[in-house]
Amino acid sequence: MRRGGLTASFVAQWAITAAELGHVPTTVEYGEWWYIDERTGWRHRAAIRDVFGDNWQEVIEMVAADIKRRRLRSPRDVMRLAVV
Repeated sequence: MRRGGLTASFVAQWAITAAELGHVPTTVEYGEWWYIDERTGWRHRAAIRDVFGDNWQEVIEMVAADIKRRRLRSPRDVMRLAVV
């Protein structure tokens, strides 16, 4: 449960960054956006990839597109989105 919740929050964070930047961010861009060190960014990315595999970037793109379409700004609102 805890691991799934954490991974969901990482997806939300990564997607918010992608929506703001207009592209799936690199790990360095992601870390700079959220003011975390690069190593933590890599751990977040690894957790997302563990769940979604090699298609993790497609998931981020889909969630980012939904964020833009719905004009969401709150991480709480993003966490409520369904990822199919």
